[in-house]
Amino acid sequence: MLVVGLTGGIGSGKTTVAERFKMLNVPIIDADEIARDVVRPGEIGYNRIVAAFGYAVLDNQRAIDRTRLRTLVFSDPDRRKQLEDILHPLIRAEMQRRVAAVHAPYCILVIPLLIETQQRDIVDRVLVVDVAPEIQVTRAQQRDRVTAEAIHAIVKTQSDRATRLAAADDVINNDQNRVALYEQVDALHTRFLKLSGENIKLPEATQPASLAEPATNVASDQIRQMPLLNESRAAETVTHSANSVIYELPLNEKVRTFLRLESMFHQLEHFLADETQYGSRSVVSLVLELNALFTARAEFKAEMRKEVERISNALRRFMDFDGVNKKRLSGVMADLSGLDQELVAFNGKLGQGLKDDEFLFAVKQRATVSGGLTSFDLPMYHQWLQRPYAQRSIEMERWLSEFDLTRRTVYYLLKLIRNSTTPASVTAKNGFYQQALDPGSTFHLIRIFLPIDSPHFPEISGGKQRISVHFMSINGAARPTQSKSDIAFDISCCAL
Repeated sequence: MLVVGLTGGIGSGKTTVAERFKMLNVPIIDADEIARDVVRPGEIGYNRIVAAFGYAVLDNQRAIDRTRLRTLVFSDPDRRKQLEDILHPLIRAEMQRRVAAVHAPYCILVIPLLIETQQRDIVDRVLVVDVAPEIQVTRAQQRDRVTAEAIHAIVKTQSDRATRLAAADDVINNDQNRVALYEQVDALHTRFLKLSGENIKLPEATQPASLAEPATNVASDQIRQMPLLNESRAAETVTHSANSVIYELPLNEKVRTFLRLESMFHQLEHFLADETQYGSRSVVSLVLELNALFTARAEFKAEMRKEVERISNALRRFMDFDGVNKKRLSGVMADLSGLDQELVAFNGKLGQGLKDDEFLFAVKQRATVSGGLTSFDLPMYHQWLQRPYAQRSIEMERWLSEFDLTRRTVYYLLKLIRNSTTPASVTAKNGFYQQALDPGSTFHLIRIFLPIDSPHFPEISGGKQRISVHFMSINGAARPTQSKSDIAFDISCCAL
């Protein structure tokens, strides 16, 4: 197995890069996460830190206050070395243990101080996330909400840019936007799979995998064929989705909201890559729309947690079925648990970090007037749009980071729902198809797959008992008409 060490300076974008690798189903082992684990109350690291630095580094719950500890050691090289001597051996041992437990073509070891701590020996390749120093400082300052001086103090404790680049086997440039970053990660993903030398292909993440049996229940033999739990099926459904136009009908309000959010996030990713002012205008508009949605729905975080819990309980039952890929299922359960922990740890309302953003507030006020965002209406906005894209993108990335947890949760839950079953080929006689649904199962999503070059589109209606599909054709300026031909298509009824 190939072990890739991911590193970079503060504010370079290591977390975003690691997140993209995780979306590609690559195992991620994060040194910062391990660092938190080894200093939990009762752990060896916790006891050693308290003994070395005293109870002043604890918070009200008697846990290590990482911010207080970091402030204490960064200004004192001797104390910083003392902390490193406690943590680094513990973190290194745990990283090696977790690497040994991975079964995949390759894994990513996220080690912010890989170069500084001289841990090149535990990885096969070094991947450096590189960014211009001025962008690095600005991003870190906005993310951590601290002064530039504080960021510069941290930068001085890390290897300089030239040293990191000299140690790199691979480099990702993060001076642009998230889309450009993802493209570089995807290219490296293909490269690392080849370098691993193993005849294994991890599932793709860039296409929504399908999908669901139209059968009326989920029997044990079907469970074994679920793409979620069967890697060969997962690979097949990726190809299926790529060659089809997909139409979806949500069967409850929760999934309807998830699909709308997914659509908005996809638009954000698209417009973020548009370096013109019109792309940035679209990003601002979507950010305000998302923020308004979360402001109006204070309970949305709780709704996501309920859905994570519901799916976790549903999947847990499959552990007892013969033929189920238990390793794959355990990984999904771990992902859901991780999302739930992040939602629990998230304090306050979603998007609350934008509440005091005066720039967005001013745009929001004028946006209520038709055509009210001209240069004479809001010169501040006009000036911002004239800035170089590199500057605008920093602000836009900061806004989008407020919705990152929601985006990842929605994407993952929808992927699981869509992956809950496989599509079946059926025929609509004279352009009409109807299917009964098992009243003992709860269906969440209907998916229709048509060839990309099909001249038809489906009008889908459904309820708890049955679904109906009318295949229509556009008839110029006239009302669309139902096809009189027999139409072959694929359908999924997702019931996870």
